[in-house]
Amino acid sequence: MQTKLNLRKVLALGATLAMLATSALASSTSSWPVYGGNANHNSVVSGAPTSIATGYPKQLNLTSTTGWDGVDNVPVMQTVDGVTYAYVLFDGYGTNGAQVVKVNCATGGEVWRTTAQQTPGSLNAKSGFQLSTPYLDDSTGTLYVGVISAYTYDPDTDEYLQNSKSKILALTNLDAAQPTVSEVLINIDGQINTPIVKYGSYIYFGTWPGGSNAGKYYQVDVSTTSYTYKTFTPESYGFYWAGAVSDGTNIYFGSDNGKLYWRKAGTNFDSSSAGGVLDLTTAAKGASDAGNVRSTVMLDGDKLYFTSQGGYLWCCSFDENDEALSIQWKVSL
Repeated sequence: MQTKLNLRKVLALGATLAMLATSALASSTSSWPVYGGNANHNSVVSGAPTSIATGYPKQLNLTSTTGWDGVDNVPVMQTVDGVTYAYVLFDGYGTNGAQVVKVNCATGGEVWRTTAQQTPGSLNAKSGFQLSTPYLDDSTGTLYVGVISAYTYDPDTDEYLQNSKSKILALTNLDAAQPTVSEVLINIDGQINTPIVKYGSYIYFGTWPGGSNAGKYYQVDVSTTSYTYKTFTPESYGFYWAGAVSDGTNIYFGSDNGKLYWRKAGTNFDSSSAGGVLDLTTAAKGASDAGNVRSTVMLDGDKLYFTSQGGYLWCCSFDENDEALSIQWKVSL
């Protein structure tokens, strides 16, 4: 099973935080809110220190004794009054389940940790692993967290995919002794395995139901607590690690069958006429062995960059006149 193969590397009981990176952020920006660091996902940090500060790196143990414990996503960070904090999502397995811990990057110590299952302040979710990188909204002081909350083990196929459920939670009061945990969307079919991103008043994420089953990509309006949403469903296959990027008009994201999709942001996100698809396996300059697109798309100027599991780095662009995506070039890695 692909999930197990990908996660065996994170069986360790502890997770080492790269404190050098976080100390760099303290001197250059107020936050690292999302996978890739910023809206374009280019992971660029300006003004980083050129030497390692005394006492770094530091280690924080997120303890448990079993399961696929570890940090399977990217911590997001925020600098407040000169101190940088990391928000780390992991799964404590057993009775603890999914948890978020806030870490003081200057000391390596915990500021707070969400509570264990079925107690106030708990995420009330567990699967042994959590793959979705949260999104930190500085403007509202909200940490959006996607968690896999339920599954059934199938011994015949050795898979943890049966009846998978996920949910989106909002953590607020991040500067308090304990955050407030609120539900945004619950009972989502499949696993939320992609980073959460935010553009305008919407957050975006995708689901992965396993095999060739069709997942969904969600657009959720978080401007009010009614949390209205729209979904895009492909003919088959889901979305795994493939975070979306926006050019201000369109949202771009890849899928598990070698396709790059685009949708118009806003009210027509779920409309068949409000987007399209580029099949990397059959398009001009494509490759029949393109493989799954499991990387978050990066935007630089008007070019989209991402990798696929066939071993390729891709550069694509969108033509506003033709309203179509095309491959500019690819490189075999």
